[in-house]
Amino acid sequence: MSRLTLNAETVWRRAAEVGDATLDAIAQRAGLDESTMSRLLAGRTTPQTASLVALKTAYRISLDELLIVESEPERVPA
Repeated sequence: MSRLTLNAETVWRRAAEVGDATLDAIAQRAGLDESTMSRLLAGRTTPQTASLVALKTAYRISLDELLIVESEPERVPA
């Protein structure tokens, strides 16, 4: 099974390139709540389509660059 997370390093790098150095600045440019942006960047929540589109548009980041697919180990019953 796989889990999708936001590639926070890419978001922070692109944000810095346009002068957005704070979480609030990133959230404002993307049109997202600061709390949502915080959870996304910390990897505490799975990105929703609307959030991905907002970040993709705000920072011109491809979806391939925005997402990290994490593989979870397969659980075998004991």
